[in-house]
Amino acid sequence: MMSSKIQVQEKSLVIFDMDGLFFDSEKIYAEGWRKGFKTFDISVSDEFIYSMAGQSAHDNNLAMGKFLDEATLQAVRKIREDYFYQKLAEDKVPTSYFAVEMGSLLKKDGYQIALASSSNNQRVYELLNSKELCCFFNYVVTGDQVEFLKPAPDVYKKVLSLAGKFPEDALAFEDSLTGAKAAQNAGVDVCLVSKELSQTLPDSEKYQGVFPNLKAAYKSIFK
Repeated sequence: MMSSKIQVQEKSLVIFDMDGLFFDSEKIYAEGWRKGFKTFDISVSDEFIYSMAGQSAHDNNLAMGKFLDEATLQAVRKIREDYFYQKLAEDKVPTSYFAVEMGSLLKKDGYQIALASSSNNQRVYELLNSKELCCFFNYVVTGDQVEFLKPAPDVYKKVLSLAGKFPEDALAFEDSLTGAKAAQNAGVDVCLVSKELSQTLPDSEKYQGVFPNLKAAYKSIFK
């Protein structure tokens, strides 16, 4: 784990990614992908499954299209979607460890908080509604509201515009390299929060901190 290089007194807006960062949803998606591939007796590595995290549907379709025909690809995706909705109905798509607590503490201390996601509006609000968090964030930007998805900077630029902030006023938290790149492309300082990346990332100096979970990040940056 790398300690934070942030001068926190210079920040007034904290921006969270959704899937895998604020919601512990990436493991649900991974389980759904595995179920879909297994249904068609398709062998894929854990590394391939992991590489799909944080990617847009378009990019994942391009990756799968290298070894699947279109009909099989769409059938696998439907199995993943059905699995996700099954888990959502069972209330088994939780928020990530310390995510709500961190957001609440930040708001109490006067920070504005925002959600910046490449997921579509429906998916974002399905997850927020499942935990009664629709009014939790000051700003929510989804993939439907921008032209280009992460790693393009559009979602971050949209958040900054809504909040009336400059990039240097904000700090982002992402769990994937794709998301982190989006924040950096918008000029926003970013911390990575990922148990796997905190153990393996070779180029941590590119980021303002690399942490295994949000509680570790909060304690290092804000306490």
